[in-house]
Amino acid sequence: MEKYFEVKQNSDFYKKYFDYIDMSNKVNVLFKQFAKDNDIETKEYYQNTERLVIVPTQEDRIKFKGMFVQNSDTDFKKTAPICKSWVNLCKENGLKSPRKPNLLWDSSCKLGSYSTSSRLFHIGEKVYGSIDNKRNTDIELTDDFVEMKASEFWKIVEDAENK
Repeated sequence: MEKYFEVKQNSDFYKKYFDYIDMSNKVNVLFKQFAKDNDIETKEYYQNTERLVIVPTQEDRIKFKGMFVQNSDTDFKKTAPICKSWVNLCKENGLKSPRKPNLLWDSSCKLGSYSTSSRLFHIGEKVYGSIDNKRNTDIELTDDFVEMKASEFWKIVEDAENK
């Protein structure tokens, strides 16, 4: 059973979602400057403030050879100077690894089972989502959410894609 909804703007869940977006944006800005300052070529990285994790280009692999964790070509060793520099920079700027709120753990949605999938996104100032319980048991949304028809939900998505 799948339910579609909008998150109420005055809810804790709404605040958690935009706190996540804000932190994600701050980490992105910091990483772009850090990459430029440290000659990191790749634009792909993981938003981890406790370790430097990138998807290196061939040039990055050559430049940072020996600095990656054994059997990994994405995770820098915690003892690598560049990793220490990234972690310290994040701490100095008060940044934490962004974590998108989870409908199962960060809300009080009541589900009959834990076999679920969900989506959560915003269009402007509105946050929308859906949750699907694969075992077809009922999903009880709390007061943080306003349920909507599937057709309304998909119309919003379609309109946003066409802009």
